[in-house]
Amino acid sequence: MIPFYKLSIPERRKWLVDHQLISQVQSEQYAKDYSLTHTQLSHFSENVISQLAFPLGVLKEIKVNNNSYMVPMTTEEPSVVAAANHGAKLMLKNGITATSYRTGIYGQVVLDGVSLQQTSQIDNDLNQAKKDLMTQFSSLVNYGGGIETIELITENKPFLEIRFKVNPAQAMGANKANAILEAYSQRLKTQFGLDSEFAILSNAPAQFVTAKAMIDFETLTKGSISGEKIAHKIARMSDFAQVNNYRAVTHNKGIMNGVDAVLLATGNDFRAVEASVHMHAASTGYYSALSQWQVINQQLVGQITLPMPIGVVGGSISSRQLIKNNYDLMANPSAEQLSEIIAGVGLANNLAALYALTTDGIQKGHMKLQLQNMLLSLGASESQIPKLIEKMQQDKNYQQDYAKQLLKEMRN
Repeated sequence: MIPFYKLSIPERRKWLVDHQLISQVQSEQYAKDYSLTHTQLSHFSENVISQLAFPLGVLKEIKVNNNSYMVPMTTEEPSVVAAANHGAKLMLKNGITATSYRTGIYGQVVLDGVSLQQTSQIDNDLNQAKKDLMTQFSSLVNYGGGIETIELITENKPFLEIRFKVNPAQAMGANKANAILEAYSQRLKTQFGLDSEFAILSNAPAQFVTAKAMIDFETLTKGSISGEKIAHKIARMSDFAQVNNYRAVTHNKGIMNGVDAVLLATGNDFRAVEASVHMHAASTGYYSALSQWQVINQQLVGQITLPMPIGVVGGSISSRQLIKNNYDLMANPSAEQLSEIIAGVGLANNLAALYALTTDGIQKGHMKLQLQNMLLSLGASESQIPKLIEKMQQDKNYQQDYAKQLLKEMRN
């Protein structure tokens, strides 16, 4: 049987249909050119002059909470999807256990120069304000969301902050949270004659997901290098990332390679997640690694905790056919399940990077994929590329000028 990654793009879509992961109609939709019209593009952004397309790949199988998922990933970096597949395969035997905690997203209404009397009036009104806002935004309540808490923050004088936590149900919730905050800001003006400085959501970490994987030593063995030796080296690299921020930021970037790719493929705001994640990484006052790997009871054990302010409804999710197809590909997970899948992918990418660093080095896998891109840009054909890569690796010469020389010789 030909490995999935060696199939052509049409053959991969056929494989998905044959395995009942997508329908024939969805396969045809994936094959369709979804270039947007100028009118559509103008609704998506400002000052549009054209559009860019990114590849849509898949992580063929990752096991999270005893469920197997095929996960869509959108990225321009070829090694990201390859790494996710490798890391997930290493974790496949024992799988990943994950738990999400969707407690809401924060929002802030901030006032300046408020008197003690006015502060007391605002404080006394908070319970009633919450009731009135829950009534005003009953549609959110009907979906299982609503305002979790409203509290007064007085520690940043002369500013007064009214901090909200909003449960967005299955949505990411940015628009709904901002609407609630602006409604409360108007209440302050109407009832107390106070103009707020601003009212907006905060991307501070509030919704978390934790994923954990346990990998047997034998699974990690590579050639003459024992799995136990690799496990200990990975654990020591992880220890270093905990105490060295120069390493931690690159360690975390490898995690976010996978996380961002899934966020893009599912129509979520990767910028919001990135902002939240890096605040979390520095929550102790020192920027540190988001994951930790240890050797426990003859296994390599990895754990990661990430803020994950995402949704599975709203925004551009329901308005873009391919995004909807991507959810079907994953059997339409809830927001909680999607958070757990994404954390698992981040852990898989992290493991693959650490595994490469402790065995072949990071360049070997990266270089082959980068060479493919370079050779394509030079006009090499699909049949020429494998031979050119083999020759360049044999000679350990990866320069573009050498590639041009080899391509010229091959054509002559």
